[in-house]
Amino acid sequence: MITEDLLMLMGENGLQILETMQLGPVSVDTIHLLTGLPVACISTRIPVMEKMGLISKLKSSGEYELKALGHQLLDIANHRTGFGRPSFQA
Repeated sequence: MITEDLLMLMGENGLQILETMQLGPVSVDTIHLLTGLPVACISTRIPVMEKMGLISKLKSSGEYELKALGHQLLDIANHRTGFGRPSFQA
């Protein structure tokens, strides 16, 4: 279940990472290039997002993709009153 606490836990950087994954499967390097976030920040958040069921790692390429729960979290973050977040555009 998506709660206000989960949105706050993800923070702006976590939401940026998830928004980048809306483009399709991406690597840590691609996320870094598209968001400007440090690789260390991305690399430490990815395992947490995987354990939370927001993303999954593709075995064939090693890239990450957004799961249904990740899409749901972004929908809530982008459409919720008071968040008013613009969608990430590459």
